[in-house]
Amino acid sequence: MFRIACNILIGALTIISLSTLPGCGYTLRGKVVRGETSSIEMVHEIDSRLKGPGIMNAEVMVRRDPKSPHPEMVGRTRTGDEGSFAMNISQFGAGWMEEQWLVQAGMTGFTNTQQMSKLPPSGGKWQLLITLAPGQSSPLDQPDQITQEIDRYK
Repeated sequence: MFRIACNILIGALTIISLSTLPGCGYTLRGKVVRGETSSIEMVHEIDSRLKGPGIMNAEVMVRRDPKSPHPEMVGRTRTGDEGSFAMNISQFGAGWMEEQWLVQAGMTGFTNTQQMSKLPPSGGKWQLLITLAPGQSSPLDQPDQITQEIDRYK
């Protein structure tokens, strides 16, 4: 009976420790705001721009391996009423590996923006501040010119 209880305890501890490993769950947080030029930057949570009004219903997408012929979309979400978003990314290494990710954002009536960057550290005090400028938008999931050229010559 004691042996069974020990095995159950060891199994439970193993499951708990594996669930806390990096890459098993990451949440990308940020806010989309209106500005003069469209951009994406990593800011500390005390940045005053995060407290200002945001853009509701803006789309935010993240792609892994952005330089490959077919980048993998790992997350897609829309901002809430305040312009904030929280996107779960379950890809191994998100938020801690030295890796470049393509972050894209857009909203009807605003110029799209995109940037290749490292994601903010997991559980840290850093967030993405996405600024969208008024202007013409296009669908975010439209393939870029390089991808179109590769597909054309297949």
